[in-house]
Order: sequence, then C-alpha cells, then structure tokens
Amino acid sequence: MRKIIELAVNSRRLRRAIKTKYMNLLTDFGLKSIFKVEELAVAFLNDVLNGQLNIKKVTYLDKEANGKSKYHRTAIFDLLCQDDQNREFIIEIQRIKQEFFIDRSIFYTSARIQENAPKGKQAMTEWDFEQKTIIFIGLLDFELPHSKPGKFKTIGQICDIEDKTVLFNKLTYIYLELPKFEKASLTSSLDELTN
Repeated sequence: MRKIIELAVNSRRLRRAIKTKYMNLLTDFGLKSIFKVEELAVAFLNDVLNGQLNIKKVTYLDKEANGKSKYHRTAIFDLLCQDDQNREFIIEIQRIKQEFFIDRSIFYTSARIQENAPKGKQAMTEWDFEQKTIIFIGLLDFELPHSKPGKFKTIGQICDIEDKTVLFNKLTYIYLELPKFEKASLTSSLDELTN
C-alpha cells in the first residue's frame, strides 16, 4: 500500500518537521515525525497487528512515566498513544544493539501498569486490579539473541508453557527485527516503513 507514504507526503505537519528531501525513519526524530501524524500511526499499528484490533483513532499520551520516588528510574518512551478502546501502545526504536532490550520493554510496560493504577484511598478499596491492554512495539535495527533466522516479527504474551495457551492477553510484546526484513514487493505500510 502506498497510502501511508501518500499521507506522509501530503501532511503539512510532517513537511514542517522535515527540512531535507529524505528522512531516516530509523531515528527517534524520523519515527516521531512520521507517527505524530495520526493517520500514519493508525495505519502502522493496524499493519503491525494484522488488522486484528481495527484501530480507527489514537490519542498521544505523555511519554514519561515517573518512578515512585526521586530514587526510582523514569521511563521515557519514543511514542506512547492509546486508541478509542483505551488500549495503550508503546513504540520504541532501537538502532544500537542492546543486550537487554527485552528486559527494557518489560520495564517500560511495567511502568505503564504502575502509572495506570488508580491512586488514593478509594482506589485501595474499590479497584479490582483490572488492567488496560498494553502493546509494546520495538523497531530494532539489530537481531534479537536466539531469534529464528528469516523471522523478522516476534510476538510474545504471557502463556502456559505446556499447552501454549495465552493466560493474559492484555500485555503483548512485538519485536520487528529490521535487518531480517527482505521483501521484494511492498504490500503494506509496514513494508513501506521497513524498506
């Protein structure tokens, strides 16, 4: 689909952000410039999720999740948004190989879980611990350790190890290993982004 590229070219906000003819999408600036255009973020999320959630609209959220005190680490996301169903999406780009990137993604989703928990006395007595859906998407310019050759998209959830059933579907990790992405013909906005 060329739609995502057409949307990018026709966006006034994006044209203002881009000073040169070409922009490297594998930089924080490139990613943020593209995905600040809502139509592009929606198209990308729907492609990555294979249209399973049918996202129509996103709202951008504060990208910083503060630690519980000044001694705890703050999580700063490249992009954080939620859709009209209140599902949250964390999108991170990582160019330099990071040994513990999966650990980092778990830290980031944990920060959002903590941030989403109600605060105060009333929350302590009335909250039933129901969680929001959080989907972490990592765009990696390197290969994950122990990943399968030729498989560029890895999806993880909390599963039963023996029978492989999903125990908790509200927390999903999607890792896109861009060096493994080799496709001759582009058919989706995900294809456009990764080539």
